[in-house]
Amino acid sequence: MTKLSKQDKIEIYHLWHDYQIDPAELSQRYRVGRSNIGYLLALIDRHGLAVLDQPFTAYTSNFKKQALRRLIVNHESLYHIALDLGLKSRGIHQSIPRKGNGLIVCFLSLAP
Repeated sequence: MTKLSKQDKIEIYHLWHDYQIDPAELSQRYRVGRSNIGYLLALIDRHGLAVLDQPFTAYTSNFKKQALRRLIVNHESLYHIALDLGLKSRGIHQSIPRKGNGLIVCFLSLAP
């Protein structure tokens, strides 16, 4: 797997959007997992190319609490929450299920 530059991400989006190149082909061409390509395309499609310009973000406790509430109380999928919030990396939301019950206990202790 390779790390994509901003320019790579822009090219991938344009190849998919303008030339209808399949995500599987883009995955092979750029040597990135197909699910990562799919998430990148969905993210840019929803938030625009400007999402690539966002700097590193440190998320506040309130932000995390609201995201967890959507996950646990509203039963939304991690994928859709991350996409809706504009999280640039799938790695951010993939770590949540691995934390298991500790995360739920943490959430419950934060709940009003």
